[in-house]
Parts: sequence; structure tokens; C-alpha cells
Amino acid sequence: MFPRALPSCRRQSGRMFISSMLSIKDFTSNLTRHARNTEEKRNMVLTILNSTATKREVRNYLKKYPLLKDVDIYSKGQMDRSSVSKRNKYSSMIDNLMLKHSTNNENNKIEDFHLNRPRSDLISKSKLEIKLTDTLRIAIVKIRQFRDIDPTALKGIAFTLYKLIKLGVSPIVLLDTDKEVQALNGESDAMVQKSIANYHQQALSFINIIEKCFHKYEDDNELSARAIRGLFEQKFDEDRFSMTLPELLLIPISQGIVPVVYPVGYMDKGSKNVFLSSEAVLQCLATDLKSLNDRHRLDHDKENLFTIEKYIFIDPLGGIPSLERYKSAHVYINLLQEYEDIVSELYIGFLKTGERDQHLKNLNLLQKLLQVTTDASGIVTTPQIAMLNQTDRFTNPIIYNVLTDRPTISSSLPVDLKKTPLLNTSIIRRGVPVEVYVDESSDKSGLCLDSLLKRGALDLEKLKNVIDLSFRKDLNMKKYLARVKNNVAAILIAGDYEGVIIVTWEVTDEEKPQKIAYLDKFAVSPKAQGSTGVADVLFKSLLSNFENELFWRSRSNNPVNKWYFERSKGSLTVTGTNWKCFYTGKNYPSLDRMKGYFNICERIQPSWNG
Repeated sequence: MFPRALPSCRRQSGRMFISSMLSIKDFTSNLTRHARNTEEKRNMVLTILNSTATKREVRNYLKKYPLLKDVDIYSKGQMDRSSVSKRNKYSSMIDNLMLKHSTNNENNKIEDFHLNRPRSDLISKSKLEIKLTDTLRIAIVKIRQFRDIDPTALKGIAFTLYKLIKLGVSPIVLLDTDKEVQALNGESDAMVQKSIANYHQQALSFINIIEKCFHKYEDDNELSARAIRGLFEQKFDEDRFSMTLPELLLIPISQGIVPVVYPVGYMDKGSKNVFLSSEAVLQCLATDLKSLNDRHRLDHDKENLFTIEKYIFIDPLGGIPSLERYKSAHVYINLLQEYEDIVSELYIGFLKTGERDQHLKNLNLLQKLLQVTTDASGIVTTPQIAMLNQTDRFTNPIIYNVLTDRPTISSSLPVDLKKTPLLNTSIIRRGVPVEVYVDESSDKSGLCLDSLLKRGALDLEKLKNVIDLSFRKDLNMKKYLARVKNNVAAILIAGDYEGVIIVTWEVTDEEKPQKIAYLDKFAVSPKAQGSTGVADVLFKSLLSNFENELFWRSRSNNPVNKWYFERSKGSLTVTGTNWKCFYTGKNYPSLDRMKGYFNICERIQPSWNG
């Protein structure tokens, strides 16, 4: 049994579908409650953003999840009905779906009466803040071994789901049943149906736990969840499962209700229900939801109905482990650059076989999902971390990633520094590929730029453009190339010139002059700065190729110096100049070496026009 009254049902392909219906009780004026929630939300968001995020991240967040800009239905003490009317496209969708699928004429009359009332009277108490953003921003949350999570942790996860909704995110929950899928392999249909029934009871228990967290008052439920059955079907002529009725998800989401998706699919062949693996369910959700939104964009001038923003895996094992980080989790994974290396590392043997296989499973699944929804992010963390309250002392990585679209710490921070924490959460994105060209000659004679240009590996126009945009200056390319010719130690290019690094060989003034690596240009396109992680990805690649010694200079008033300082082994002011010199690497520089750094910083002339 479902925990609340359900609407009429219809049959299709020999099985029962359950269509969600807007009940009369759902429609109630909640202006008083909204005022309280708006103040609570404003305080929470402003506190977090003021303490952790940059202005750019604030702008990006509000652009995607416009919570504070146009959402307050109170304006100078007067009610503003415009923010409510923005939901018209969802109202129309719900009207059409309900009229299409409902078979109860009496219910249709009741619905028609309520759905055609003024929108200001139809603010559902269960919508929370989800009505305040035009495009639904979906986060798919997969919880592994949910039966083993203690009630306290489940309540903490419920509060995180609640905060996600308050921040404009629409969660969809999947309770992982991969153990059942494996255990039932080859079992009888009767045993499978028994396991499905058992899962149903456990799912309802999960829903009951998370809803009870907020049942302070009988008429003031703060969080609602709904079991979603009958969502997947495999037809006779298809080789995969697909979503049957997307509205089974979209209607609860548009009401601010958390759908708990059953990993059960109906097969036309044999007319039976079967358990689905979490991979099959997530790939079905990602593929079919994207296809549905793509069709909507074609008919609505490229306007999104919804987007999948996050895949959140709550797993007892936590993030993908890294040897470099002493078996704690990778902070940020750029799949297009790091996937193969990480897979190889997981097979080295520092993990138990079962743990390794589960981490590989999480990584491979996220890679497939992010190939479908390329702009989304993956988050892998533990139940204990997922339930953290967002306070001055602790940071919930899920909430933080929604607000900033990045990890709680930078992935390019030196691992060995005491101030760099070891975490158990990984942020995973499809990311950008990084092309690395390094001078490997024994005499450090430099890269042949002409060769790179001839084979199309280097585009000087794009190179100049990203440098100009990043530095907000006009590079004299002819003058610059004349200076660095035969001295280029490395060129690193992220994506389609979203970012570039140029390293040169510079000669010291020591008794025995030596060529040392100097970070000459580090440029990131303004569009790629911040949450995309391009700067971190490039800098990590740079350090992996010049791990022994590297130095660079920066103007003393450069606001980026704090970022440089956190990633360097040390910094010094170059006496008599406006330069600061930063250095890093395994080799600690001697006093004479530092003097060599200073001389190089002093003698390199800028190559800008004007």
C-alpha cells in the first residue's frame, strides 16, 4: 500500500499504471508559511555564499537557481503574484497530462475546478521553493546499502534533501538494489515477486523515516516523498528498458515532492516484473529525460523544461580513492583527462577486491551518465558526510557543490601541506581534455613551434585570444615568439583553448648556468574561470610534468597571488621591483638558486602592446 490516497489507475500493455493526481488538499494558501521559509532560506543561502563563494559563483548560482532575485512573492509588504504565474507552463503540462490519463470523470471535474482557479490561490503547500525557479533542476540521488544506514543518518540525509529543495534543486531518489539483482539471478519468478514485495515495504519504510523528520505539525509537512512504481518497461521489439510515463516523475517534482523510484521494470516478453540494476535505471533516467527535454526545446525555442544537474551517489565506501592522497578520495576528477589513469591505479592492488570493484562500478557508471548529460556533475560521498549540517565548522559537500559547482577544496592544492585536508568525497565531471606538449630533449633545446603549427597541434590565433582575454591586455605575438623561440619547455592546452599554460626554459646567472622551468603564461578564458575547474586541471598537469622545480613571477598587487601562494612551496618579494616570485617542486632551492630566480624575474621583458 502507498502511504497516501492515490488517483485512478489505467491499464496498458497488460499491467497497471498509477497516475499521480493533484488532490484538493494539495492546493492551499501558504503565504504565511512562505514568508517564514523565505527568511529561513535567505539566511541560509547568504550565510553560505558570504563565507565560502566568490562573487562569480554567487552570480552563476543565482542565474541557475534564482532564489533571491525574483522569487519573493512579497514586495515592500505587497503580494507579488507574478512569481506564481511563472509556473504556467507546468500548470498547462499537468492539466494536459491529467485530462489525458485520468479515467475518473468526477475527479476530472474536481481537478478542472481547482486547476482553473487563479494561480495565486493554488500555491501547493508541498511545493516548497521549487515553484520559484522556471526550469526544473534535477539531482538524481542513488543510495547504496540503504538498509544498513542507521535511522539517524537517514534523517540527516533527509535534511540534506530538504535543503536541496530549498535551494531550487529537485531530487529524485533511487534505492540501490544491485545485491538483490545478483542474488536473484536464476531464481524463480515467484521468488523475484516476493523480493519485489519486500523491497516495496522497505522503500515505504524509508519514505516514512524521511517524512517523519518534518512532521512537526499535522498540516505543515516540510518534506514529502512518493513511491514511484510502474516507471520502466521493456517492449517486445526493444533491447532496453525505457520510461513509460514521464509524468509519474514530473508531476511530483513540479509539486516539490521527492520521487523514490522503484528499480523494477515490466517486460512485455513473459508479462512479468523484474529487478533492474542501478546502472540500468540511471541510464534509462538520464537518456529518456534528456530526450524528453530535447523534444521540448525543439518546440519551445530552445527553452529547457528541466536539466539534470547532479548525480549524487551516497555510498558507504565514499569517493574514488587516490594513492597520491594516501588512499583518501580524489577531490575532483576530470574524466576526459584522468579516467584511464585512475582505472589503472585502482588495479595496482592497494584496495580489497570488493572495494575496488565497487569504486570502479561507481566511476564507470558516472562516466556513462556524464556522456549523456555532459554539463552535469557527479558527487560520490558517504552517508555520514551526506548528512552533515552546513555550519562554520563543517561543510556539506553536496550543498556546497550546488552553491558553487566545485569541490569543498581545490584539487590542485599540494597534498603534503598540513592545511590540505584528506576527504572522502569526489566531485566528477566529464571535464575537458588536456593536450600536453613537453620538451623531452636532454639538452633542453625547447619545443619546435613550427612543427606544432604545421601539424595543427597549435593555433596561434586561439592562443593569443585566450591570453588577451585572461590578462585583459593585447599580446604582441611577434615580439613574444621572438623571445621564447627555442626556449619553450611545455605547452598545455585545455579543451578548445579554454585555458593554456606556457613554460619556458630560463638560464640562471650562476657560475655554471642551468636551464630551469619558468611558468611564463597561465591563462584561463573568463568563461572557464571558477567552477569549471580548468585552472586546477591545468595546474595539476603542470606540476606532474615539472615536479622537481618550477618558479614564476606575479605582480605584487595581483589578486590571484593568494591562489598562487596556496599552491607554492614559498614566495619572496623581488627587491626593487613590483614582482613576487613563487617557487615549488621537490628540490628546495638554495640561496644562490633563489638569486637566480630573482635575476630571471627582473630581466624578462613584457610582450604586451601599448
